[in-house]
Amino acid sequence: MMKQAIALPSFFCLVTSLASPCLHAQKGDRDGHEMKPPPSEWKIPPAPVVSPAAAPATFALEKGFSVELVASEPIINDPVALAFDGNGRIWVAEMLGYMPDIDGKKEETSYGQISVLEDTDGDGKVDKHTVFLEKYLLPRAVALVDADKTLLFADNLKLYEAEILTDEKGNISAGKVSVVDEKFAEGGNPEHKSNGLLYAIDNWIYNAASDQRYRRIKGAWVKEKTEKRGQWGIAQDNYGRLFTNTNSNLISAEETAPGLTIRNSNFPFRSVVNSKIEDQRVYPSRINPGVNRGYMEGTLTKDGYLYTPTAASGMAVYRGDQFPEEFLNSLFITEPSGNLVKRAIFTENSNGFREITSAYEGSEFLTSTDERSRMVHAYNAPDGTLYLVDFYRGILQHAVYMTSYLRAQVVERGLDTPIGLGRIWRVKHRDGKTPRKAPTMETESSIALVGHLSDPNGWWRDTAQRLLVERGGEEAVPALERVITDDANELAVIHSVWALEGLGQLRPTSLRVALSSSYPRAVAEAVRAAESLVSSEWSDEVFALLTPFENTENLHLRRQLAGSLGLFGERAIPILATLVQKDAKDLLTGDLAVSGLSGHELTFFKALPPVHNLRAPLVEALVRRNVREELTELASLL
Repeated sequence: MMKQAIALPSFFCLVTSLASPCLHAQKGDRDGHEMKPPPSEWKIPPAPVVSPAAAPATFALEKGFSVELVASEPIINDPVALAFDGNGRIWVAEMLGYMPDIDGKKEETSYGQISVLEDTDGDGKVDKHTVFLEKYLLPRAVALVDADKTLLFADNLKLYEAEILTDEKGNISAGKVSVVDEKFAEGGNPEHKSNGLLYAIDNWIYNAASDQRYRRIKGAWVKEKTEKRGQWGIAQDNYGRLFTNTNSNLISAEETAPGLTIRNSNFPFRSVVNSKIEDQRVYPSRINPGVNRGYMEGTLTKDGYLYTPTAASGMAVYRGDQFPEEFLNSLFITEPSGNLVKRAIFTENSNGFREITSAYEGSEFLTSTDERSRMVHAYNAPDGTLYLVDFYRGILQHAVYMTSYLRAQVVERGLDTPIGLGRIWRVKHRDGKTPRKAPTMETESSIALVGHLSDPNGWWRDTAQRLLVERGGEEAVPALERVITDDANELAVIHSVWALEGLGQLRPTSLRVALSSSYPRAVAEAVRAAESLVSSEWSDEVFALLTPFENTENLHLRRQLAGSLGLFGERAIPILATLVQKDAKDLLTGDLAVSGLSGHELTFFKALPPVHNLRAPLVEALVRRNVREELTELASLL
């Protein structure tokens, strides 16, 4: 069905409709495709602009929830991504230049901007707007870095860092802007360019539509290869596992820590490491003829409603504290072509993988009857609620993929104008606690920040860790070590371990305590964090701390140990051989073991029993490695 061209990979997306015969050939047309207009019996309503005040009436929402307007045009225009700083201010990427006309002709000369939104009176609505940066082409991602002293942001090509200046009255302006990566979003079209800038629990910044991660080390930005993942939007759960998707796949939930599967370029990784939703059905509340491939069988139902996603976009794992407990760790996925937000839930199976299913049968968490309502991203907010970014426009599909069929739909309902609109919504539960007041982390001491690592709201934990790491120094180290010793809160232990790692203060003494935690997932994260000490003066001591876990019964810990131990070289092979024989049917543990053992495949091969499912993949890896002496010895063993 050529679904890659069906919708905007991420937050942009399919656009509008079907309708009358094609006007003239479009870039998205395909040979042999018969673009029939929609059936005459479909009742396609008009799609006028709905005012921000009237928009909530178009929403159908899960019982008990309400939607409140945070900001809208003319304050913001074409928002696609946001980030909260340590004081709760909202930094918004506004893609004003995206498809400024039906043919996208002026896109290369139409500039977007990045703004700062503030709620100065605490009523939940923005009352102060500052344009921070302007005249950047198609800005797509923002993140606070350097303890909120600078803003990391991406436009249609590059990744930048902008100094944040604040005067005595609290007014914000931009200082020096420098380029971090000239080729961050190089190549392709706006639907397939890198975006995200997610500061993950391991202190690296990850992206969608990208195989690169970033981190500032000793004052300099470092770029490192990671797995290629996603298309638009990226999120993490409490254990730092990443979530991305593509336009036609609602979600890919990674079951291993990032980076583990690519360490050995010669090894044919056998295991599937992503979990997906098996049933991709979506349930809009408005007829959807205005999707790019709406003329193709299977894209729409017989009544004209979107059947499966064509524009799955930004998502959030709800880690807040305002919703009822049963919504904690739910996944909220935006699908702007269907004018909806899907909620999905997880069930962990005995194999350690998660089964992901839609939370509802025949309905969605949020739908809109307004064709222009395009929720393209979801975020955990400091106040414990869920924020939704509404791109709010008629045209979502980029010109490079637009079909004649879709163009006819745009023309029929006038979806190409107006442009420059946009909204940010706050979703809260009516029975939940009052949303929290704005944080003041930027002025809190580092020791005070440590206290937030046990907060029930994941945004507070993540932000406190980031600020601690980016401030640097040793002030918080004793407090972090006490959190690990107390072992009272699993997530606080995990964040404290990674804060120490980020500060360069993880030592064998604190690692030993973390490895004795009563929480297996905290122990697994301590094993992963210990990788940073492989080349340190404590390498032997750290390796000795990890060896007692070779007989662990915990599947997550066993897999993480398999993925990490190989970095210690051949001395790890006896333990790895034990791990992979403990459950020979667990292909993932075996794959992770070999992935970390690059260059030591032959020694590992010799350590395995005569019959083991890793022998053939190891032979293939050695052949790919193509070292004559190794191949000669291998031949003698076969």
